[in-house]
Amino acid sequence: MTACVSRAGFENPQPIALAAEVGDPGAPPASPAPLAPTAPPPVLPPPASTSCVANAECVAACIAGVCQPFSATNGPCDDTLDCVAGNQCVASVCLGVTGQSCAQNSACVVTCIGGSCAPLAANGAACDDTLDCVAGNQCIAGVCLGDTGQSCAQNSACVVTCIGGSCAPLAASGAPCDDNADCAVGGDTCPAGVCVAVAPTVIAAAGPLHTSAIAGGVLKAWGDNAGGQLGDGTTTDRLAPTAVTGMGSSVTSVAMGEFHACAVRAGGVTCWGVRSGGRLGDGVTTGLYALAPVQVSGLASGAVAVAAGYYHSCALLGDATASCWGFPTSAIGAGTVVANTNVPNLVRNPTDTGSLAGITKIVGGQSGYHTCAIAGGALYCWGDNQTGALGDGTTTERFLPQLVSGLASGVVDVALNFGYTCAVLGTGAVRCIGSNAWGQLGDGTTTDRLWSALGLVSGASGVATGASHACVIVAGGVKCWGANSSNQLGAASSDLCMGLPCSRSPVAVTALPAGSGVVALVAGGGHTCASFASGTLKCWGANSNGELGNGTTSATGTPVTPVGY
Repeated sequence: MTACVSRAGFENPQPIALAAEVGDPGAPPASPAPLAPTAPPPVLPPPASTSCVANAECVAACIAGVCQPFSATNGPCDDTLDCVAGNQCVASVCLGVTGQSCAQNSACVVTCIGGSCAPLAANGAACDDTLDCVAGNQCIAGVCLGDTGQSCAQNSACVVTCIGGSCAPLAASGAPCDDNADCAVGGDTCPAGVCVAVAPTVIAAAGPLHTSAIAGGVLKAWGDNAGGQLGDGTTTDRLAPTAVTGMGSSVTSVAMGEFHACAVRAGGVTCWGVRSGGRLGDGVTTGLYALAPVQVSGLASGAVAVAAGYYHSCALLGDATASCWGFPTSAIGAGTVVANTNVPNLVRNPTDTGSLAGITKIVGGQSGYHTCAIAGGALYCWGDNQTGALGDGTTTERFLPQLVSGLASGVVDVALNFGYTCAVLGTGAVRCIGSNAWGQLGDGTTTDRLWSALGLVSGASGVATGASHACVIVAGGVKCWGANSSNQLGAASSDLCMGLPCSRSPVAVTALPAGSGVVALVAGGGHTCASFASGTLKCWGANSNGELGNGTTSATGTPVTPVGY
């Protein structure tokens, strides 16, 4: 048989077998491969904002019946499981536990100290404010100290002092004590468990052109009397000491401002002189003068010492707090809103949460518009700050006490005057702050300082500041610096400040070397006075209004004795 040929000339191709035809021709067609089973979709918890009853129903937490993210510090919660790690649910708010970082007490379960949540601080432990301390303690200069009545073993455990195992106010003459530091009156000692007054030392004060002194409890004043500041019932200058009217023989403290003065007599405070600005503190706003002492409102008792500035006055109280009155409001230290500046107002603490406590000395500076106090060994200042005299590194006026930078401890004495402040440390070093045009900071320059400038390195035990000069006690002698145009330094000077004689560094008063027995100093506008352990008083410098008290108006750089002292 002849093979068939396609028209193309090729043999016909064999037919292609279908799949069903492959293999056994009698097998049935193959079934398709079964599909893999499909997993059911996951069951997810309800999204945030969905209502819920328990945390298990939510991605994060169930808070107040609604699914929500975990709460951060200060966020709402029903229980601690609702809070982020490191927080507890306290009274329905998430708060940080001990060790968590914080910025304020309200962020913590207990309190915030030094940027970390912490338990309440015990007596003697570090603190930021009184809320950080256990009950019965106050935070003074960063340390928790015991209030009156708290048990103690030493003075350093208390806001004021420790007497008989309990924190207490300073003790008056004749009251129980453990040591000299327990006694309120300067010079009292504690030889046998009772504060005893030593032989009286003359306690002096100075204004710009006038002076006063207490000897045997009797207060006398002399010099300029244009505002009735001598308290003798007149406005006549006095070239020799004259008794202040009606003060008797129980005066224990005196301070002199620009045209007024104040004193403590038997615990009560009286003031006299020019009334303007409310500086007399009796609430009276009419009349130019009080030519004799008037009672300060609310301070008939309980005062230990007084201070005076240009227009304001202050009293240190027996409970180691202080009250101030007058002008400007900032110098009072009671905050920006004071209902009546013509009567005493308690000085507040830096956080305005209570009174500044533990005060051992307060000063106003006769021509100053600011105030400073030593509390718990730290120095606080407030008021006018145009020249940086508050020592907080700014020129901002402050209405509440500010801790002076670098002087949080160890301060034993302080004095101020217009635009500057000086402090003595327990080491004997002297630090001054503020205006320095006359070299009154004692640092060898005439550069103003916003931070404390170091003058003397050691040896000082007391300080006084005049209008533009300052003096310190060194080993019973006296060293001074600043303006010297009226011989107020008591020594020759080789510098010029503002074209007039000055000394930019301390110089020894020629007639008062070490060992002279000086125990206290005061300084006025251009004069200086020293009290001696022997109970005498000597003054030198300007005398245009009889401020030296020696019966003349002749200036001298040699110390002279006021009549009767």
